[in-house]
Amino acid sequence: MRGKVLAIDYGRKAVGFASGDLELGLAFPRAVLRNRGVNLLVDEVLKVVAELEVVRVVVGMPSVGSVRHDIAAFVALLQARGLDVVMVDEDNSSVEAGQMFDRDGGAAGVGRMDANAAQVILQRYFGGECR
Repeated sequence: MRGKVLAIDYGRKAVGFASGDLELGLAFPRAVLRNRGVNLLVDEVLKVVAELEVVRVVVGMPSVGSVRHDIAAFVALLQARGLDVVMVDEDNSSVEAGQMFDRDGGAAGVGRMDANAAQVILQRYFGGECR
């Protein structure tokens, strides 16, 4: 498969986006949006998918926690809109993203932690960690 991939780090308050190319296997942080409800979020995802010509959406799924139900419902809505969605283990993605900031001096990541966590999730997908 060829094309662009959008990764999502879903949170009840904020949602991070990252994108990358299947052939290159590189992920880049894009944006952080305030979660104003799942339906509005799905609309935002559809806009980004159309804009970037995304062929697959990767959503981070934790192994435990109450947010799993919210993420599963979000994924079901994306799939109902015809998107190809896969889930990837997101455990410790925020910690890993935070460690990247520490190495880079920290300032670049302020306010972008969720986008960088999405970048970690997408790199995991490229590395073969699909569920």
